[in-house]
Amino acid sequence: MKVLIIAGYTRSIINFRGDLIKEIVNQGHEVVAAGPETGYEDQIAELGARFIQIPIERAKIYPFKDFLLISCVLVHC
Repeated sequence: MKVLIIAGYTRSIINFRGDLIKEIVNQGHEVVAAGPETGYEDQIAELGARFIQIPIERAKIYPFKDFLLISCVLVHC
């Protein structure tokens, strides 16, 4: 199974979802982590996940833009 974890701040993937990612990977699943900032790819790879950068805006909600964002992420997974 492929699991997608999306965060509004890429560093939070490591800080708050690191143990979860390791456990999912240990169970034999593939994890894709998505966030807006780059520079954390090596740390995320050490957890066993693949990273993709996404243009997410943390402060506002735009339903159409969010739909396009999710579509974009699903294509890259």
